[in-house]
Amino acid sequence: MDPIITELVRDWVRIKITDLDDTEIRPMIESCINDLRLSGIKKLSTKDPLIRQCIKLYARAEFNFDGIGDKYREMYKELKNALGISMEYTTEADNV
Repeated sequence: MDPIITELVRDWVRIKITDLDDTEIRPMIESCINDLRLSGIKKLSTKDPLIRQCIKLYARAEFNFDGIGDKYREMYKELKNALGISMEYTTEADNV
């Protein structure tokens, strides 16, 4: 997994310590990627801005960021659905 995405997730949810990287952050990123994959999304590069946005929204939902995790979850689902109907994201396969 791209170590930069782990650092970005920590920044997005405002976690300064790295103690949660292996137990919370990386498994959460993998869960997001797997959820996107199950939705038919094949272009899953963590360098892609829209995939990063999905991960950001997913992370904020999971950590209930600012107490509005449900709102972030809805935004994640909307973006995931949009990517799921885009030929650009459902026909190309990139490595994560």
